[in-house]
Amino acid sequence: MKKLIICAVMITAGYTLQSCTATRSATGSTGATPGYGSASNISAGRNGEGVPSPAIRQEPIPGNATMNSAGSADSLSNKVDAAKNKVAQFINEAYLSSYTEVESSKIALQNAKNTYVKTFASLVVENQVKADAGLKALAAAKNITLDSAATNKNRDEKVKQLTTVTGEELETVYIQIMTRDYEQAIALYEDGERSKDPEVKAYAKANLPMLKSHFKIVSSLNKQ
Repeated sequence: MKKLIICAVMITAGYTLQSCTATRSATGSTGATPGYGSASNISAGRNGEGVPSPAIRQEPIPGNATMNSAGSADSLSNKVDAAKNKVAQFINEAYLSSYTEVESSKIALQNAKNTYVKTFASLVVENQVKADAGLKALAAAKNITLDSAATNKNRDEKVKQLTTVTGEELETVYIQIMTRDYEQAIALYEDGERSKDPEVKAYAKANLPMLKSHFKIVSSLNKQ
């Protein structure tokens, strides 16, 4: 009986030893199960089951498109603002120029003695008042306010010169003021002719011949 029991124990021990040996061979010397965090699987890019992991795809960041769109909108807005500022600058400079020409001519018309000077002054007032009507309409259409304070600040000093002189001296100062002012006005309107704003371009083109005609007359008066 004892011999049978001893045999049974030896057979059981043999099976157990064989099973451990097989398991050890399958898992390797470290005892780690293949595929679950093993160095070979990690370096090969396999997942926990030993299956190759799919490549990671870089998804676009949604915010980038929004930022690019906002940047384009800002750039367009800046261009629109710059164009509006250029139109406003032309209209106000043209208005200030006309102010000097008209107010100076009113004084010359009233106080000058020279017939040619008085005739020229009358022509300037008549033509510039007509041009001013179109300029004011253009300013209203563009929602641009003509600043009277700027007018007084930048132009009154020129006009006031004529109130301190009389006779031939008045005529000389008047001709000098008009010569310089028409030179500047012609340059301004020639720039206006190149404007991308069609209404500004049309206004400048329509009135530039008048300015050149006035400049030609005042230049001839300056030579007398």
